[in-house]
Amino acid sequence: MLSYKLGQAKALTHLDGTAPRESGIAVLQCDGETLTVTAVLEDSDIFNTAEKENERTWTTGDALEFFFQPAGREDYFEFHVTPPNARTLQLHIPSVEKLRIVPFEEQIFESGMKGSVEVLDGEWKARMEIPLSALGNVTLAGSRFTICRYNYWQNEEEPELTSITDFMHGTFHSPNEWFTIAE
Repeated sequence: MLSYKLGQAKALTHLDGTAPRESGIAVLQCDGETLTVTAVLEDSDIFNTAEKENERTWTTGDALEFFFQPAGREDYFEFHVTPPNARTLQLHIPSVEKLRIVPFEEQIFESGMKGSVEVLDGEWKARMEIPLSALGNVTLAGSRFTICRYNYWQNEEEPELTSITDFMHGTFHSPNEWFTIAE
């Protein structure tokens, strides 16, 4: 079990823990009412073509993703924000086993999340603010999470996948490999 104390900044690495072409750092914080994810991401080709909220943003360009599974539950949440337009995606997934069974449209969820992006020269800063009350009865201690990134280049077919967590199974949808929030 990987333990995480709120407020720890973590570098994003490839799923096997090796260094990416373009670096990033992310942190999860909570003020008791709102989960806040903040990231600074190096990026030489900042883009995402999503035109509206709740699109499949991981297929349309750069995206920062936050996965959160409340303690003692099988269901989990997935949140995205994209540059440069701060499009968001919000999903409530019943379980890893049902991820591909339940249609995408039925997983769309409105949490009241606020997403923001600031594009600078060669990097973008992202922020997601998610009201805890929208996630049901949540105890932070023992909850699991990870922060991930799809980093695309327009002249390359495949994105670079990075995360604050190493993944033995090669997918972000592996709650057993996410950080567990410490007391």
